[in-house]
Amino acid sequence: MIFYNTKRVHKAFQNKLSPVQFMVQWQKTIASSTT
Repeated sequence: MIFYNTKRVHKAFQNKLSPVQFMVQWQKTIASSTT
């Protein structure tokens, strides 16, 4: 499931984020969605 989400998110960001930036952005998204 995580792999699917990773590909989908990367498509959404048009692959402009590096894996590290993606992880940071992903954590921010999770944090904001749980708030």
